[in-house]
Order: sequence, then structure tokens, then C-alpha cells
Amino acid sequence: MNNNASAMECEPRTSDPITQPTTTAGGVASDSNGSSLAEAVTTTTNDTTETTQHHHESSAPPPPPNPSLEPVHSIAQRLLSLRGSPPGTLASLAESEIRLLCQKVRPVLLSQPMLLELEAPLKICGDVHGQFTDLLRLFEYGGFPPESNYLFLGDYVDRGKQSLETICLLLSYKILHPENFFILRGNHESAGINRIYGFYDECKRRYSIRLWKVFSDVFNCLPVTALVDEKILCMHGGLSPEMESLNQIRDLSRPCDVPDVGLMCDLLWSDPDTGVNVSRPFFHVHV
Repeated sequence: MNNNASAMECEPRTSDPITQPTTTAGGVASDSNGSSLAEAVTTTTNDTTETTQHHHESSAPPPPPNPSLEPVHSIAQRLLSLRGSPPGTLASLAESEIRLLCQKVRPVLLSQPMLLELEAPLKICGDVHGQFTDLLRLFEYGGFPPESNYLFLGDYVDRGKQSLETICLLLSYKILHPENFFILRGNHESAGINRIYGFYDECKRRYSIRLWKVFSDVFNCLPVTALVDEKILCMHGGLSPEMESLNQIRDLSRPCDVPDVGLMCDLLWSDPDTGVNVSRPFFHVHV
């Protein structure tokens, strides 16, 4: 099982077949002219790859200009109020509020493509797995949205004890800042997986099985890849032997379950192997 997210550099001509770029000494990605991408991918700290060399002071999200988003802002504020509380402190959210959150985020996710095309600077973060305290620390270090732009690479639920707080804050930020905050699908954003590894049990214990099903519908709407500055291809898992063009990813339909085989399955599950039939070396980062 793949438990890591991936960021890969790819050629800027997205309509062409995928080829693999070179790397500079020390594992820093470079373009075809050998120029360093240090300003695009600079450091890896815990589960975070920063695409900027600067981090900002933390701040709570400003009130939304749209009154219809006030309930979402209220949810985010209550979740952020847990900063400084003992680890494991649960948020006080009604099931109806969480359902509203899921209802509002679905059209936002579906309005954006399956292959997101983003620009630096942004911070790229790997698996969170229900570790809500760690998520808050990531924001405290890198800056709270929309002060900083973020791309999360999946696996928000399971294993940790606060999957609900974690996913609710991420969905809140996606609704409040849709052009600054991006979340991809991981292999644990699948009903067949999080039914086993903890999220189902957490929903059932704290709310209801019906709420778990509502989240499953949201997960089926998540995009699976992001292309940063036409160079860095990001996904939870790795490349697929079936992928010849990025247009194949763009053409994937949603909402959908994760299939057992094929392109989407590979993007969420595969572990890259640098020694198998590669024409050129490529830069791969587990974050």
C-alpha cells in the first residue's frame, strides 16, 4: 500500500507524450536548460514541500465577503479555536453543519478540472491522516490561507484520531479560498479503504454512518493531479504505464469511485521505480 504522496517534474508541453526530465546535483529539479528550480521546490519539512523560500506569520482567516459563506467561516473559526488545546480535543460541530460543508464543497470541486494547473508560489503537503494537531502546525509554519497558497496531495483521513476535524478544516478552506487552496485525492479518499482504516468507525461513533456516505460522495469529486508551473506533476501515488499524455488525466470523469485497475488507480496507488524502462532520469519526491 502506498502511503506517500508524490511530486514529479514533467515537460511543459502538456499535450505531448510524457517524457522524463533531468535533475541537478543534490536532487534539485532542473529544466531542459539546466536552470535550477530551487525557487519552485526548495525544502521538505515533515510532510510539507515548500514551493517558496519564505514562510509567513500565522493568521486566522478573514471573514468571507459572501454572506452565504458565513456558516463555513464559522466552522473554520471553531476548528482553528482548537489551537493550543491538548492534542485530541474534539471540535463541537453539528452533523447538519458538516453536511452543509459537504454540500457546498462539491460544486466547487467539480468546477475545477481533474488536472489542476497551478502556479508557484505554493506549499505542497503530503499525508495528514487525521493528525489535526499536525495540520494546524503546518499552517502555523507556512501561513494560514489565503496568506499562503497550498496544495495537499491526499490521505486526509484514517489512522489518526481526528479525521473529521482534519477533513472539515480542509474542506472549509477549499470553499472559502477556491483559487488559493487545493486538495487532491489520495488512496484513502475511497470508501473501500477508509471503511477499514478508521474513518468509517470515527463517523459512526461520533455522528452516523449516513455522514460517512456523504463524505464518500465528496471524495468522489476530488481531482487527482496538479501541474505546477507546467513542470512539476503532483499526485498522491505515481505515474501509470497507461499514461501517454496529460490529456488522459483531463478526460477522466467525476464523480467516480477509484477503480481497481487503470490510470486513476495508478495515480493514487503506484510507487515509482526509477530503474524500469525510463529513457531519461526523473526527479521524484516523497513528501
